[in-house]
Amino acid sequence: MAKIKSSVNSTIEAYDSIKRGMTGDYTPLKTRFEHLNNITHGGLTKQKIYTFGALSGFGKSHTLRQIESDIFDEELNPNSKSNVILIKCDWEQTKEEYVLTKVHEKTGTPFSELLYNEPSDEDQKAFNEVYLELTDDNIYETFDTFDPDNFYEEVSKFCKDFKDKDQIVLTIDNANLIDDENHRGEREALSVLTKHLIRLKREIKNLTIILLAQLNRGLKDRSNNPTEQFPRTTDFFASSKIEHASDVMVVFHNPYMLGITEYGAVNFEKYRYLEEFLTLKSSYAQFKTKGLVFWHYVKVRLKNNLKDFKDLFIEKVYEEKESDIKENNFVSQPDFSDSKPNFENVKDVFGTTNEKPF
Repeated sequence: MAKIKSSVNSTIEAYDSIKRGMTGDYTPLKTRFEHLNNITHGGLTKQKIYTFGALSGFGKSHTLRQIESDIFDEELNPNSKSNVILIKCDWEQTKEEYVLTKVHEKTGTPFSELLYNEPSDEDQKAFNEVYLELTDDNIYETFDTFDPDNFYEEVSKFCKDFKDKDQIVLTIDNANLIDDENHRGEREALSVLTKHLIRLKREIKNLTIILLAQLNRGLKDRSNNPTEQFPRTTDFFASSKIEHASDVMVVFHNPYMLGITEYGAVNFEKYRYLEEFLTLKSSYAQFKTKGLVFWHYVKVRLKNNLKDFKDLFIEKVYEEKESDIKENNFVSQPDFSDSKPNFENVKDVFGTTNEKPF
């Protein structure tokens, strides 16, 4: 039940939270993406919901895996191992897929070889590295989908055991797969889920939520009109509920995969900071697309300066030769049908953390 507080008490609580950052007692979690750190005022912060969307197969799960890895990167976040907990709700893939994908990213070995051939020395090394990365007492996970009400109860109960941690990060891939059996379809189930996420954000003071969500077909349908090609908040499925819940909304877009080689029609001066990717026309400019992923910040609740706000950034995923894949390139997914039980600590997958699977 919601509690009504005096303004005096709520103001004191707010000032106490702000002062923790001023004194260095708390710092937000940084990612490898500097523009994301800047827009979020230093990194991923407590009591915030960050929503990432993309068309199917455009790399949102891969980007989430990068961010999850960054949370415990010693250079980016040197104290996270002792004071941060990660809860991964993966409703799109199995643990086997996750392991194989990480090994594939390290080695480039085709999935068919990783699955059915004797591992080479390089593959064996990669499997062991991935095992050590995943057998971490700070990481908990589930591969089961939930009814929204049960999900709220499960997460709320789980987080109570870690109320003394600096930060709990809850990631959901992907929200559209929430169990809708007790609701009137996917849209209503997603609406109930977003309401519960707002409750969790408010009630659990050290919780950060990262949500992956599917886009509707509107973005594809507008692909032939340069002035309409940029994504917007309404491109999210059940957009009004997700927009209401989210503090930051980002759309990852890869126009080249839709056959678009010249993207958008923009004012050159507004996007001068991206001029290396722009082609000037007579009265406007267009973006090159090959090898590029566009990060569109379609909603940011807390902006420093509306006039100078930058709403678009670009990540290179490969150079001009498409075969020359770089570290950040998106990878295809193998096909499995297994699932794993509730919030299982990953160290139990192969045994103890002192063992190696190969």
